[in-house]
Amino acid sequence: MDTIDVEVTGSGTVYAMHPLTEAAHRWLEDNIGPDATWYGDALMVKSRYLDPIIEGMLDDGLEVGRT
Repeated sequence: MDTIDVEVTGSGTVYAMHPLTEAAHRWLEDNIGPDATWYGDALMVKSRYLDPIIEGMLDDGLEVGRT
């Protein structure tokens, strides 16, 4: 089984993206603007932005898990 780099939790209008690896932290730093909202270690993402972010992560070789 592959290591999950990012775990996505939540439902509805806001999701939390928890980076679990250094690669995920680096990806978020490189691809998400400085005005992003963080809650603890999780990036908070509106539902309309979630799929494009996940697609970008997958395209760059990261593994994303959803719970």
